Amino acid sequence: MTEDGFERHRLCTSAIFKKGGRITVEDLAATWIEDIDPAKFGYLLGPQDHVIYDLIRTGMPPSEIGRYAAWPAFIGTSKMIQPVGMINACRPDNAARDALDVARLKDVAGGPITTRSKCARASPPPRPRR
Repeated sequence: MTEDGFERHRLCTSAIFKKGGRITVEDLAATWIEDIDPAKFGYLLGPQDHVIYDLIRTGMPPSEIGRYAAWPAFIGTSKMIQPVGMINACRPDNAARDALDVARLKDVAGGPITTRSKCARASPPPRPRR
């Protein structure tokens, strides 16, 4: 994972820890504002993330920010929301639904289908004991 992918992943994980469970796109946006030092753009986050950060700060609804993403539907969205699948362990339906919501911060479509399926696969339903 690249440094910007890892940092977005860390921000998503931080939002989950702060909330103590499942998150929404609004929770993730709040964590971006709380955890990112804007003076450090260019080290762990790039110019595409700076656009997202600035739009959050202006008060744009987080669910709409993905419309202005520099590179929508790319792997960065998938890398960012991997923790969503883990927090929804054994609930692939919730994992896919939450992935669709949270990914809208970087991609208005909620990330590519592979993103949602990746989160759903990370939380397969429990198997019956034999």
